[in-house]
Amino acid sequence: MIRTGTLTEFVECRNPFEYLYLHGRLETSAEEEQRLYAMANPGRGFSELLVDTKVLGASDLGKLIKWRGKIKSKIMECRTKRDRREEDVLSSDEELEVKILDAHREEARDGKRRR
Repeated sequence: MIRTGTLTEFVECRNPFEYLYLHGRLETSAEEEQRLYAMANPGRGFSELLVDTKVLGASDLGKLIKWRGKIKSKIMECRTKRDRREEDVLSSDEELEVKILDAHREEARDGKRRR
């Protein structure tokens, strides 16, 4: 019996070689194809590689692994951009906190001077 996996699981797995070894077929939905293929175009004949991964040669396995690497790098790019935006928001919040603390310190100093 052939174990079936999904293309998304393949992309998200930790060890793609083990995943391909354990799963003989990779299935995709139309929306999954559209989303993943938009990130990195796999080229012609890619869907044929997914039908039976047990009979793939080294070059075909290489194509799958390289395509997965492109997808992973795009995902990491998006995550780093999102993280940078979050850091920018955090840094502006931190700047505001520092200004507030400085203002409180100055008020405290002025209060001590007046006494």
